[in-house]
Amino acid sequence: KGCTVNETDQEGNSCLHIAAAQGSNEILRMLLNAGAKVSAKNKAGYTSVELAVEQKHEATVEVLLEAIVAAGMDIDARYESRREQGQTLLMRASALGLTSTAAKLLALGADIAAKDANGKGVFDHTKEIKDEEKRAAVLALMAEYSVLCAVATGKADLVAAAVAKGCTVNETDQ
Repeated sequence: KGCTVNETDQEGNSCLHIAAAQGSNEILRMLLNAGAKVSAKNKAGYTSVELAVEQKHEATVEVLLEAIVAAGMDIDARYESRREQGQTLLMRASALGLTSTAAKLLALGADIAAKDANGKGVFDHTKEIKDEEKRAAVLALMAEYSVLCAVATGKADLVAAAVAKGCTVNETDQ
């Protein structure tokens, strides 16, 4: 009997889920090359990239984002787990202070204006960051795409740049 890279455990975690949660990039690449489904969800509703974000494995997220784009999947797909209530990868990356992941998502065209099931956007989720330096770094990154985030940095040059780029000045938080 043959092996399958999409085999799952009792929680519905595939080999890709487990490798992503561990941050095992070499194994991820092998599994993806062997046909592992990057879209697979476990019983809790998480994809492998969502598990990598939650574990703060930014290099792993980057590997999986390449596979997501190659598969033509939606970069703004919503988390289906109850805890995250319709958040996007960009919202979770922002809430966790993952600046590299947020930058990659923005470069791929992630929707900074999206709102979760509770009406919270990216700016609202940056409030979850406890470390002020990390929050400032995420806000500075987002400032290029959001006047609200630019204003939160307190830096006039970032606000001017966001306005000049055409970002909406009537954006509101939750």
